[in-house]
Parts: sequence; C-alpha cells; structure tokens
Amino acid sequence: GNINDALIIASSRGFTRVFIIGDIILSGGDFSQGIVFYGQSEILTHCILDDLANVDNCEFQNMNISGILDNNNIIRKCEIDEIESYDGLIIGCGLNGGITMGGFAQTSVVNCYSNVAGTNTPYIDIGSGSALAIRGWEGGIELRNKTGNDPVSIDLASGQVNIAPTCTAGSITIRGVGNITDDSGAGCNVEHGKLLHADIINTILDTLDTS
Repeated sequence: GNINDALIIASSRGFTRVFIIGDIILSGGDFSQGIVFYGQSEILTHCILDDLANVDNCEFQNMNISGILDNNNIIRKCEIDEIESYDGLIIGCGLNGGITMGGFAQTSVVNCYSNVAGTNTPYIDIGSGSALAIRGWEGGIELRNKTGNDPVSIDLASGQVNIAPTCTAGSITIRGVGNITDDSGAGCNVEHGKLLHADIINTILDTLDTS
C-alpha cells in the first residue's frame, strides 16, 4: 500500500490516525480532515512534507519532521529539522534547524529545547502576521526577520536568546532564567527587565562582602 491508498481508506471509514513505519515523503494528497500521523520514533521515522500535500489541521507525533506545512498544525514529541509556513502548536520537541512561520496565526512553542550542541543554535524566522509564544524553552534560540508588529514573548527555563539585526518591528518580551544578545534593528523593542541573568548573579555573588 501507499499513502494515497491509506488516505482513501481513512476517508471512507472515518479514520483519523495513520501509523508510519519507516520513512515517508508526503508529496501530495488532501489530509485536511485532520489526520494524526504517528511515527515509530525520531530515529526510525523521517517525514518530509512537500508543498503539494495539504496538511491543514494535521498533527505529527514521534518522528523527525521537515518540509512545508500549512495551517493549524500540531507537532508533538518530534525532532524538527527545517520547517516552513508553520502556524500552530509545537509541544515537547527538539529543534535541530529552523522554523519559518507562516504569517497567518499565532505559533506556540511549549516545553521545547535546542537539540544543537555547542555554539550553533536553531532559529525561528518570524516574519509578519504571526504572534509567537515560547513557553519553557531550554538551550539557545535565535529570532530572525521580525518585520511585523505581532507580539513575541519568551519564557526561558534556561537558555540563551539571540535577537538578529533583521528584527526591525514590534516588541519582544523575554522572561525567565538565561542570557540575551540583543542585536535587534531600529524599530524592534526588546524588553528583558524580568530576565534573570545567570552571569550577572555570579558576578554579584563573587563581589559580595562575606561579612
């Protein structure tokens, strides 16, 4: 069988769940009735999404995912390489590469983390038209190309936020525990007064009079 046969069976019988064994490329088809795709694991299942596949309202779990999404997607417990046109909800995922937002609705990133070791960091390309809410992020993250006035807020569990010079509009609010490198361009207001800077705390502790 193939994914087109699975879609026909699912549509005719009212099924909404598809289990994927091994890797898959969704190169076409209309899945917008809201299919939930389950992989074997982030190692055993690589899912690549082509622009011709309509995955509106779909959910992806337990896989490595990359490619071009649509609207109202949920990605849960996955490794994310590079995804584009994304507006939706990302829960409990590791980010290897980048997310380019779609510009139609808010994206929420909940309890996720950088899966990149060392000095490199994953990124979110914000654009215009989509608000961004990041809750419980761990590790490094770079924000790029914020060109609209849609709000962005980040709550760090522990991490480093880099604001690129291509962020030129709207406001970014950062709270929690971590560090920030603010290279934002004119027109972008970055508020981090409630961010707890670990390096500043260490400096204060080192200079305290023990008496």
